Amino acid sequence: MAKNSKTGLISRSLSLAKITASATGRIAKHTVSGWFSDPLEHLEKGKRLLESQAKQIVGEANQLRGTLVKAGQILSMYGDSFFPKEVLIHLKKLQSEVEPLPLETIDSLLRKRLGLEKYHELDIDPIPLGAASLGQVHRAVIKKTGQQIALKIRYPGIERAIDTDLKLLRFFLTAGKFFPADIPKERWDGIFDEAKQMLYQEVDYKSELRLLKVYQEHLLKDPRYHVPQAIERYCTPSVLCTSFETGVRIDSLEVKALSQERRDQLAGSFVDLFLMEFYEWNLVQTDPHFGNYLIRLNPDGHDQWVLFDFGALRTFSNDFKASYIKMVSGILNCKDEQILESGELMGIVSKEDSPQARQGFVKLAYLSAEPVLSNKEYDWANSQLPKRTAALSLKVIPSLKFRIPPKEMLSLNRKLGGIYVHLAELRSTLAIRKHLTVEPYQSLIGIGPKLPSHQ
Repeated sequence: MAKNSKTGLISRSLSLAKITASATGRIAKHTVSGWFSDPLEHLEKGKRLLESQAKQIVGEANQLRGTLVKAGQILSMYGDSFFPKEVLIHLKKLQSEVEPLPLETIDSLLRKRLGLEKYHELDIDPIPLGAASLGQVHRAVIKKTGQQIALKIRYPGIERAIDTDLKLLRFFLTAGKFFPADIPKERWDGIFDEAKQMLYQEVDYKSELRLLKVYQEHLLKDPRYHVPQAIERYCTPSVLCTSFETGVRIDSLEVKALSQERRDQLAGSFVDLFLMEFYEWNLVQTDPHFGNYLIRLNPDGHDQWVLFDFGALRTFSNDFKASYIKMVSGILNCKDEQILESGELMGIVSKEDSPQARQGFVKLAYLSAEPVLSNKEYDWANSQLPKRTAALSLKVIPSLKFRIPPKEMLSLNRKLGGIYVHLAELRSTLAIRKHLTVEPYQSLIGIGPKLPSHQ
């Protein structure tokens, strides 16, 4: 975190209040100018104003860091569901990595949080392994045993800023006319409640420690995955300590040099991990960026995923899971009515929608599931599926009156998007349909061994 970052609640509030006042003034000026200008010219000026204001809030958020950055990242998940593209393009630029706090600040934090006795038991590497919006990680050595450990240290004051940051962010977005007027207030309430819940969970290291143990128990006997061991002596509500783990990043030259067979094997393990998370455990890691995984390469070719960050694990309600499984089953069995029924259960589609809008939703569902529908090898790196899906969404979503999908769907979509990105980075050709035609998933989604191809 940069030394000039504004971490105090007062300075954070003043910064957002300043840009909110600026945004309100520019909106008022733009409205008055519209009385005397050509409508098309006024519309284009409005788009440029939105983009300018989005750029301003993102720049300020990256300076403020902490929960404001994370909240903006969460809102960007909703993407085409309601944000204009002039806003979304800048929200997606919010930094996931930031300049770390200096060592003297980290030392001071650890002395206070661990106590002097435990602090002096450790030799802490001054160079962090990584720094993100909510905290940073340092390698350390337990002097007495020589064991290498990783210390995840929460930034000071983060937990106290959550409510304030979200209120100010919502006020700014409202004053800046970023929200479409036809989306009811209660839907926004749900979105910001979801963001608040996710943020509080991610800064709760006691909860993360508990979830790490649960996750570790699930994978204890599966050699394809490795979960770090918790070192509870050095864990506190704001410090998480685990064993230090080695491996290479998925975008490393070592992984790129692997054979197609080994890269596809890694891809299959990554897909299987999600299937276990969602269908069996109901405990899904919903922040699947590259930094949360390493790959441990083994000479025998049985490579292993090393898994990190259990603060973003979430469960899904039985009603949502039932609706989602119904949709997956409808897609795989090419049953349009079943897809529409599940969309209605989720509140995305209505029986009052036009036939064209309903068919557009079905078409979007099939396109989104293209890799699963394919019986052949799938070229993940070159399919351009996200681009094609986004283009179709821009046509379909307005016809569905910009209904916001359930908050659980958005978290799940973030996970599925992460799976796509990982398989594309692996340059995998994995046909994942076979993962859905074996037990236990066969019975869960109601498909038979021979599946029809959707034309």
